[in-house]
Amino acid sequence: MTDIAVQHVMTTPGGTITFNNGTDDQYYLSDIPGLAGAPARVVIDKRPFTDGGIYHPPFKDTRYFQPTGSLLITSTLNQNAIVVIRNAMEEALRVAYESLLGGNGTWQWTPQGQASRTLTIRRDAQPVEFHHVDGFQVVDFSFGLVSVSPDWT
Repeated sequence: MTDIAVQHVMTTPGGTITFNNGTDDQYYLSDIPGLAGAPARVVIDKRPFTDGGIYHPPFKDTRYFQPTGSLLITSTLNQNAIVVIRNAMEEALRVAYESLLGGNGTWQWTPQGQASRTLTIRRDAQPVEFHHVDGFQVVDFSFGLVSVSPDWT
């Protein structure tokens, strides 16, 4: 399981987005499926003219992961001000994410008690999504990232 309680930083050609940074207005991560480990690429062929199969050497495959979370705005209780802040945060995340179509970025985090980890990332096929929940009081986000180098550095 990935330590999502710590700060995560997505650096892109279009800007840097810091998640879980503890400020009044933040991108708060709730889950990151796919970040904890690289999937394996396992190829098994049928053994010709006999029983069984041939298990070829496995390799680590491309890592796909999907950060999800909420825009957590606590600096004001004024609804109009919240909407302005929320719109600015949505646009900053959208611009940073879109910029990964044209160049590499990085995803960096340091699990508590462990060394810093960094993945080189690109944008996945899906767009960044924003969903209004709780009667438009909260905005959730999700987007997909891909790392062709499955191991973090």
